[in-house]
Amino acid sequence: MSYVPNFANDIFISYTHIDNEPLAQGKEGWISFFHTALRARLRQLLGAELAIWRDAKLQGNDYLSEALLRQFPQIAILVSILSPRYIQSQWCLRELQEFSQAAEHNGGLKIGEKVRLFKVVKTRIPLEQHPPALRGLLGYEFFDVDPQTDRPTEFLPEFGREEEYKFFKKLDDLAHDMRDLLVKLKARDEGKPLAPPSTNGAMIYLAQTTADLREIYETIRRELLAQRCTILPDGELPLHNTAELKRRVSTDLGRCKFSIHLVGQNYSLVPEGETRSLIELQHDLAEEISRATAFSRVIWLPPGLQTPDERQRKFIHALRTGAYRLERADLLETPLEELQSTIVAKLRNGKIGDAGAIAPAGPIRIYLICDAQDLAAVKPIDDYLFAQGFEVESPVFEGNETQIREAHQDKLLHCDAALIFGGAITDAWLSSKKADLQKVYGWGRRQPLRATAIYLTGPETAFKQRFRSHTIKVLKSFAAFSPAVLAPFVNDLNRRRQL
Repeated sequence: MSYVPNFANDIFISYTHIDNEPLAQGKEGWISFFHTALRARLRQLLGAELAIWRDAKLQGNDYLSEALLRQFPQIAILVSILSPRYIQSQWCLRELQEFSQAAEHNGGLKIGEKVRLFKVVKTRIPLEQHPPALRGLLGYEFFDVDPQTDRPTEFLPEFGREEEYKFFKKLDDLAHDMRDLLVKLKARDEGKPLAPPSTNGAMIYLAQTTADLREIYETIRRELLAQRCTILPDGELPLHNTAELKRRVSTDLGRCKFSIHLVGQNYSLVPEGETRSLIELQHDLAEEISRATAFSRVIWLPPGLQTPDERQRKFIHALRTGAYRLERADLLETPLEELQSTIVAKLRNGKIGDAGAIAPAGPIRIYLICDAQDLAAVKPIDDYLFAQGFEVESPVFEGNETQIREAHQDKLLHCDAALIFGGAITDAWLSSKKADLQKVYGWGRRQPLRATAIYLTGPETAFKQRFRSHTIKVLKSFAAFSPAVLAPFVNDLNRRRQL
């Protein structure tokens, strides 16, 4: 019994015989395992029976009868299991063609923004070898790629518990998306108005990334879907037409509230006719839009990221050192959980506390930003500023990553001035805190900071010696603390205190 009334079968699985051959005697083939698991999960999600069909009697040469092809007008959804043999099979390709033509004459191939075709990639195949009808779909990849060797590993339950877990995780993504489309088809065929999409109205650009971050990409995609967001791009990007690629990315970015860029150790492919990688190109186009609009970016690097690729090192260095404009960007080198928290906060308009509140009368509040290992070294500055009549606030170091970051953002949103203390810190830490002074306005701060400065002290490093800025006062003293070094910062505050 089918779930969608006007079709004999809800789903047809298109595959080749060789892809269902078991790896060991007495074991179930991959297609049979996939079929059984998909049917069970969809029954659970729909709370109803449905009809999933595949031809279990395929011959070794993948021969299909004309009678079989005539059944395609009675199928709601086609699932193509891509593999090396699939793209060589004239009958599999004909199935795809016949179904697409039948669907166009039976309610249309697209239902809203969704297509009645699902691409399941069992074995890695270059995108340019995918059948044209499937090339524009993002697809569901049932394999991982080792970032060191570039070797793909399929999600085969025979390979162990971890691969079985990954198989079911990916299958769950596929089943949820199929469920949504089946519900729409059923409502349409029953003459009911299509329910509006379950969305909070936010469109988010989730930039395509490299294979080493594929699992992180999927995790963020699930988080955005759980927040009822619309995710763009919603299909594969045209990598062989640079002009069309830029137009497509720019158009999608222009529709979105903000973009998310995951940067890993791999240097991504370079589109035809381009000199930049796809990762860089998407980021650069997003940065261009942020210059003219309120559009913002979230850029995430795994903590301690290193790469053997010189091109990727240059891109990462440019992000870390502020070569890119970061006024409306969150540059994070944090655990995944903090990335997720940042995204959720931005979906809630990026406001932490009352970011627009006007400061109450009273002493000027200085947020003295330092690392935990510099608490003893920063005490003379804290004492001096307090003696000058300023209210000094220190960072929060207790709590989880999310609580610490939210406290840091809250202090930047509500302080009158900010002073960064750079002692026993890393270059990346200093660059990150400097960027936060620019990003605070993207978080919702309305009043400009009265004064900002960076105080650099020992241990002396080449990075500190070279460090300079056109936007923030940089004060350097590698000897014992002297109030004279802070004079430019304190004088700015005293002048403004008189206004």
